[in-house]
Amino acid sequence: AAEQAPSFFPLTDFDDLSFERGLADSFLRTGKPDTGLSRLLLASGEWSWAACQVLSFDASLRTFSIRWVESGKEKRVSRLNLLFDGEDHALYLSRLQQVQAHRTAAEEALRHTKRVDELARRAPEAIPSAKVNAILDRLGRVAGTLPLELVNKLVAELHESYARAATQIDLDVQLPYATDASALAL
Repeated sequence: AAEQAPSFFPLTDFDDLSFERGLADSFLRTGKPDTGLSRLLLASGEWSWAACQVLSFDASLRTFSIRWVESGKEKRVSRLNLLFDGEDHALYLSRLQQVQAHRTAAEEALRHTKRVDELARRAPEAIPSAKVNAILDRLGRVAGTLPLELVNKLVAELHESYARAATQIDLDVQLPYATDASALAL
C-alpha cells in the first residue's frame, strides 16, 4: 500500500455545516448533558468509538467538553469527533468523508504548488531576451521614467514569473495536482 502523505490542516476547517441536523443546536439551547460516541485512543494505538457524555460547548474554540462513560476521562473534541445519540450514522459518515475529501484536495493543491515553486527555483526556464526586450520596448516612455533599480526588479520578477509559469505548465502536463505530486522524481 502506498504511504499516505501527512495531513496539515484540521478537518474542522473543511466542515460543511449544512450536514448539521439540530442535535448540536439542541444541546446548545438546553445546555443539558447529552450522550453520544467519540473516538478514543486505545492503549494499543488504535482508535475506537466509545460512549461519552457531552458536558459543555466552548463557542470560541467550537469544541465540546466530553467525558467517556467507561474511563471517566474528559477531553475537548470538535463536532467532527462527536456522534450524538440519535444522529443519522450514514449522514455523519457522509459528512466525514466529504470533509476528508476537501482537506485532501486542498493539501494536494498546496503540495502541487510547492512542488512547482521548488522545480522553478532548481531549473528555471529563462524567458528569451527578445521577449524581455519586446516588453521593455512596449513600455517605452513609462519604463524610461522609472528608476533603473525598479526596472531591474521588474525584469527579475518577470523572469521569476515566467520560470514558474513554464514549470507549472510542464508539471501539469506530467502530473496534474489532483494526483500526488510527490510521485515526481526530483
